[in-house]
Amino acid sequence: MGKSAARNQFPELMHPNGQQTVRPPRPVHQNIAHLARRVATLALEKKATEIKIFDVSKLTSVADFFVICTGSVDTHVRAIFEHIVDEMRKEDIRPWHVEGRERYQWVLIDFVDVVVHVFQPETREFYGLERLWGDAQIEEIRDEPLPTPK
Repeated sequence: MGKSAARNQFPELMHPNGQQTVRPPRPVHQNIAHLARRVATLALEKKATEIKIFDVSKLTSVADFFVICTGSVDTHVRAIFEHIVDEMRKEDIRPWHVEGRERYQWVLIDFVDVVVHVFQPETREFYGLERLWGDAQIEEIRDEPLPTPK
């Protein structure tokens, strides 16, 4: 049974607030790798730094990709977060869950198969997701044109 089938067979999850919830079906956007790159490009548009895409599909069933990036201060993290969410909504893709809007130290945007982490530098260093997910295939995104998906 593939990961998607397992997700659909066992859709009930516990929400962080303790309530039971149901994970939504796969996003409208069927090319998940393209969605991860799109989110990375949106972060780059708001001058996020140290943008990395982690392919965690072989390591966990939580998501297929993590996009991790850094904003310099809380207002920068907020701008990156808002830009990603606003632009994805224009493409009819909405986050399933968002955390961290209280202080903007670390904002998590869950698009089901792509989870975005927007950090301030100290928080990113402290939690070290790169170390935790170091076995993943990692693509570093720089301020240059991304290859066009085929």
